[in-house]
Amino acid sequence: MYENMEIDDDYDNNPFTFWLKHKEDLSILGKISKSLLVIPASSAESERHFSIAGQIVTELRSSVDPNCVEA
Repeated sequence: MYENMEIDDDYDNNPFTFWLKHKEDLSILGKISKSLLVIPASSAESERHFSIAGQIVTELRSSVDPNCVEA
């Protein structure tokens, strides 16, 4: 069904718009795309968190309670 679909004239090349419009027609593929489209394009945010954690937990602060670090 997906392979035989025709592209609309007003298609804006936005995957979110496409899946919003066709979520009923292609329900299984829509659910799969919903889980894949939320994956971040880069790891910059997670790297920032590790960098901040590295600044909190240092040799000088090695006795910081793990619960405080987690918070």
